[in-house]
Amino acid sequence: MIASAYSYVRVFPRQDRQPAVVNLARLSGRVILRDGCFRLTEHGDGGEPLVIFGRDVELGLDAEGYMALKDNSSDEAMPRIGERMAWAGPQGYSEADPAVALLRAKCGTGPIVAVGSPESDYRTK
Repeated sequence: MIASAYSYVRVFPRQDRQPAVVNLARLSGRVILRDGCFRLTEHGDGGEPLVIFGRDVELGLDAEGYMALKDNSSDEAMPRIGERMAWAGPQGYSEADPAVALLRAKCGTGPIVAVGSPESDYRTK
């Protein structure tokens, strides 16, 4: 994670392993940064669950200086934070994952949504 992006973030939670199976429903929402924690807006229950990203997702700044996601396994452009995103799912996560424990310690309790490696919803239409 780039230092200038890090100053606004309490934790950038990533799963500790790649899922063996991924459901293929197309889910979407906006991942935002609220009080240093990544949350999902436009969620079905009206709340803003915490977000955990896929193992290969990194956080940085894009060419225009916006906080954006990056897949460290490819050079493919990924969405900016605050942009509407889409991902395959639903994806599970494990409470035993050290990243989940850290996420809960830094951002509190409540639901978590695993978004894996999301794409820009605008680029997929």
